[in-house]
Amino acid sequence: MALTSKKALQRIKIKASYCSESIRKFEEFRSTYMRLSIRVDESTLPSLIGEYDSIVVGSDQVWGPGKRCNPAYFLGYESYKGKRISYAADSTVSLIQKEHLKDLKNWVGAFDHISVRNIHSEQFVKTLTGKKTCRLL
Repeated sequence: MALTSKKALQRIKIKASYCSESIRKFEEFRSTYMRLSIRVDESTLPSLIGEYDSIVVGSDQVWGPGKRCNPAYFLGYESYKGKRISYAADSTVSLIQKEHLKDLKNWVGAFDHISVRNIHSEQFVKTLTGKKTCRLL
């Protein structure tokens, strides 16, 4: 059955209405129940890290090979004493280069709670720490 232009426009309008309602509800939930920081990136994190008792790191490719030398993606700051939490962290690959091994063992091992996105990220964490993770997908 072919979709007429009129039907297609009706479907788009319904989806747009549903989408904007979902966004509105999420924004309402977020503003009511969540206390969020200002936007933080790897350059501003070191100066702000002491202000928080918990920090969540995640998700897509956050622990990928290109980021493994950067403590920001692992909250690898000795001065930070709060809880470290990963949410759906993805390592892209489970292979760990020898030159990153020591830092990654320390950084990933310091996480209080770890959830990962997939099997290779689960293996990445297990290789480094021996810890079990919560795999979301």
